[in-house]
Amino acid sequence: MWKTANLHVIHHSLRNIHTADDFDEVMQSKRCFVRKVNTEASTPLLDRIDTSVGLNPITYHPILVKA
Repeated sequence: MWKTANLHVIHHSLRNIHTADDFDEVMQSKRCFVRKVNTEASTPLLDRIDTSVGLNPITYHPILVKA
């Protein structure tokens, strides 16, 4: 299944959560989406992607900020 998902960057294990260490792989893939990410582990990656495409990364993450 993952081999036919041509719009997504999907790790072959289907279990890997992408982090900032995967930035080069994600950007070189030219794919529109990346799967799997989560707020805690992937925020730096998602912020870097936002910045690289000209968007301002969100600086407030309510799940990460405890009131």
